Amino acid sequence: MRRKPKSIRSRIIVSLVVPLVALSALWGVNVQASFVEALALRSAYSTRDQVGRPCDLMVQALQTERSLSQEFLAVTPRNAAPLRAQRAATDEAVAEFRRLSSRYDAQGVAAEITRARTADMITTLDALARIRTQIDAGSITRAAALNGYSSIIGVAFSVLSAAAAFSDLPVERIMHIVVDIREIGELFSQEDALLTGATTAGRFGNGEYLQLIKIVGALRFQLAGAGSGLPEAEQAAFLNMMTSLTFAKQRANEDQIIRAGRPGGAVPITLAAWRATFNPVARQLYDVLADGYDAATTHARDAGDRILLRFSLTGGLGLLAIIWSLFLSIRISRSVVDRLSVLRAAATDLAGRKLPEVIARLRAGEQVKVDDDAQRPPPGDDEIAEVALALSEVRRSAIDAAVAEAALRYGMSKVFVNIARRNQTLIDRQLRALAQVRASDPSEDSHPAAQVEQLAIQMRRHAEHLVILAGSARSRGGLRPVPLAEIIGSAAGEVEVAERIEAGSIVDASGTATTG
Repeated sequence: MRRKPKSIRSRIIVSLVVPLVALSALWGVNVQASFVEALALRSAYSTRDQVGRPCDLMVQALQTERSLSQEFLAVTPRNAAPLRAQRAATDEAVAEFRRLSSRYDAQGVAAEITRARTADMITTLDALARIRTQIDAGSITRAAALNGYSSIIGVAFSVLSAAAAFSDLPVERIMHIVVDIREIGELFSQEDALLTGATTAGRFGNGEYLQLIKIVGALRFQLAGAGSGLPEAEQAAFLNMMTSLTFAKQRANEDQIIRAGRPGGAVPITLAAWRATFNPVARQLYDVLADGYDAATTHARDAGDRILLRFSLTGGLGLLAIIWSLFLSIRISRSVVDRLSVLRAAATDLAGRKLPEVIARLRAGEQVKVDDDAQRPPPGDDEIAEVALALSEVRRSAIDAAVAEAALRYGMSKVFVNIARRNQTLIDRQLRALAQVRASDPSEDSHPAAQVEQLAIQMRRHAEHLVILAGSARSRGGLRPVPLAEIIGSAAGEVEVAERIEAGSIVDASGTATTG
């Protein structure tokens, strides 16, 4: 089965639609990526309120419970009331974290990682009940309890680290610095928990002195480079904290404990003296953390606003460009298709109507000029105009050829008519001469002159036929009525064997019988 050929219109539409679709797809991908990135940055508040702050509060509650657990395990008999109250506060913080994190609906790769880390955190919290049971039973050492709580808090920091990931690098850098400062705060909390248990017991437990040295060393190492990447105001607050008198007293207490202490020996400071310096430092540190997190969140929101603004400008301009391109494409394609349609209609009309009409007029003997039915080519200087001009030239050449052929035929016809007329004239003269000869001797029907006359009559008939075929009218004929008998006799006389023809009674058209 022969396939239907595709039209030029469909080919032009395909050639214009394909790049426009590709351009629209690229524009859509770019817009979607920018929009997703902007939404991810704009979701910084959602991350802070549904993951960051609930996780922070849960970590603080776990850190406080860890310190009270150390104090609980350090003495006998034990006072369980403060620890029980803190556990209730911790459970409330954990429940709030579960509730808010379940509503976390941010989009993007970082959000998916944050949700995965949150699920790990919720699974890890199941170990909290086991640690509490061991603490209540007194079947766990202070060092093991410290490590157990620190492991749970370490998973919480993985959640905070995942929540600090953003597509905007400055925002992500600030958020990770805030997380690093949080980890410094965790070292402070580990130091507080260890010294709370040791000062309550009056001496270092197994491995606690060496662990204290490690914590203090890691703490001072991380403090040396922390805060340098924070925004200007938060960085100044962090440096003021580091150079404050309270922080200097905290360091002096650490130096005294390390110098005077020894493994398994007495702790050279009381719990009250330790808390007198630690609590102010902890408050300052958490204030810096809160301010830094808020600054990073605000920066993330501003970055998201900038991306949305850029998206609005570039996306809007890109959409306008696509619409304008579509408009131009439709206009250009319509113009090309319309001109081609006009050209096709002109060619079809020329081949099916105009040329046959011109040829028919020429055959009818009419005079036709080339410019009588001229077709004006469409305006323009492109290939379509050139094709139209070529078609007009083809039409002109065809009409020229037809006119020339008709003129040639007319000339040849005139030549033939002229020759036939000359023959007719000569034959008529010959017949008149023969008639004079026959008139001088009418008695002899078989006279040679009679035969010659018969041949001359036949030659005259052939000459008349030639005149008719050449397109001219007969040269002879009269205006008077001719009797039928005369017509029959004249016709019989033009036959070569006229003597063999016998004519009977002939009824004339008027009703009178005539004998031929």
